[in-house]
Amino acid sequence: MNFQKFLNDFESLVYRIRSNPTVVHPKLSSFSSRFKTFKLFPSNTSQNKYTLSECGLKYSGVDDVVECFCCGLILHNWERLDNPWIEHCRFSPRCLYVLLMKGNQYVQTILSKYCKTERICNCETESYDNVC
Repeated sequence: MNFQKFLNDFESLVYRIRSNPTVVHPKLSSFSSRFKTFKLFPSNTSQNKYTLSECGLKYSGVDDVVECFCCGLILHNWERLDNPWIEHCRFSPRCLYVLLMKGNQYVQTILSKYCKTERICNCETESYDNVC
């Protein structure tokens, strides 16, 4: 791996996430601010509020519904074996927070493992799209 390229990419992502006006909840960009939203998180849920906070997610206040502070992705109906990082990558691979914390290679690995290329129409152009 080219370390200088990695540093440049990392600095670019840090800049993008700090200056991106489309960050949905900029006041929740710190782990502690997100973690505080989980005070009333149901204790019978299969997910750990620490891990969810680490993944950029905040508690919505309803059932097990969480939302990414950065991209606004909403996830819910968690199952015991769900991995919050994987779910965040699958459904929001362009989220700046995910890219900053996990890196593009991780996101690409998740997409190739959990998503498949599938034909979405039978039109003459043979359109394809990634479907998770």
